[in-house]
Amino acid sequence: MIHEFAVEPEVMATWEHFRLLWKDFGVGEGRFLAEYPNDWRKRVYELADKCCGPVHANSIKSRLQDQDSRRAKLVGVCGRDFNGGEWLSNAIRHQGNERRFRAIVARSNPLVRPDVLPAAEFDPDSEPWYVGREKPVRRVADELVGAARPLLQHCRELVCVDPHFDPRETRYQRPFEGFAQIQTRWRRLEIHRALPEPFRKDVQKSNYRYLLETLPDMTSLTVVFWPRLMDRDTIHARYVLTERGAIGYDWGLDEGQNPAQTTVVRLVEHENYLRLREQYRRDSHWFGEPQVIQIEGGRE
Repeated sequence: MIHEFAVEPEVMATWEHFRLLWKDFGVGEGRFLAEYPNDWRKRVYELADKCCGPVHANSIKSRLQDQDSRRAKLVGVCGRDFNGGEWLSNAIRHQGNERRFRAIVARSNPLVRPDVLPAAEFDPDSEPWYVGREKPVRRVADELVGAARPLLQHCRELVCVDPHFDPRETRYQRPFEGFAQIQTRWRRLEIHRALPEPFRKDVQKSNYRYLLETLPDMTSLTVVFWPRLMDRDTIHARYVLTERGAIGYDWGLDEGQNPAQTTVVRLVEHENYLRLREQYRRDSHWFGEPQVIQIEGGRE
């Protein structure tokens, strides 16, 4: 659902190509733009000054410098080396390994490869540029987690939203552990769920402490319990939220009763993601006044 693409700096430094390509990147579009090589942005800036007039060159640079846009659209090289010389041959070198790009957008395709898209003539409605924004997956931990892995491996925040999340149930434990173990350190690790009745903070803290036993000692977990109020929106939909974007799970973040059960996983459009990110802040009060528990390293 989410794939990494490479774009030749000379292509991205051309306003005609930039304005068409830039809008198609982002979590909600299913595409990350890999900054390959490490100095990719610097190369684009320098080439834009040569290839464009000052207005378009500044537009390219300002969009690439915008922190929110970069967070949503760009990722690093992720271990892909660059041996110097011609950009396209370096990018193609990685197409046979586990860090392969979904596609490479370049000025030309001299080897007539199906995974290299000439910038001036490829069909945006056909693969490999086209990516689906939703798909059914089996409600087993490996597939629930696998759908989010291409996003979470680039993130430092993980917020799991499910109104019925129950840490005592294995069907919730296994997917959560899979999500959380994609990274070894999270700046923000949270679960948002509906407030149970009756609510006892000591009981809930004991229940959720178990979830940290398989995570690094320094990891902390915050659990936010939202009330269901008649005059407010109530927590209902299920999401994996990050600082880059979000994925929705139609059924939930739990495993099904049997491996044949499925749920639809979908990418969240960027404007909707921004709204969700505001809602699921501990201080937002969107759903009312929450109860919050904090657990450090799985211990008191």
